[in-house]
Amino acid sequence: AAKAKNIQHFVIVSSLCVSKFLHPLNLFWLVLFWKKQAERYLQDSGLTYTIVRPGGLLNREKEGGLVLVGADTLFEGSIPRTKVSQVTVEALFEDNAKNKLVEIVVNADTPDRPIAELFATV
Repeated sequence: AAKAKNIQHFVIVSSLCVSKFLHPLNLFWLVLFWKKQAERYLQDSGLTYTIVRPGGLLNREKEGGLVLVGADTLFEGSIPRTKVSQVTVEALFEDNAKNKLVEIVVNADTPDRPIAELFATV
């Protein structure tokens, strides 16, 4: 459907630990397993994509800077939903976000840096 509508860049929000089959979240209808399948489908689709894997979602702000790294690097951490939204929207406008899979959390010991700069390092 995205190809038929000539979508230029598709961003999907997934989850940390989707590559760990023996994760507690897979006890509930294989949640992480199916998210991993969606990631693969998007990567194989031929669309320009960005896959964002956030840590545990928070309904409040959290002190610290954004950590944005490549796939299967982070296995714990949390992030405010507002920060996930910012990363997702900025990915649509950043050339350095195209065809990348990134994991994100906020860490109290990490200095704050522009999201565009972080995408360039992955």
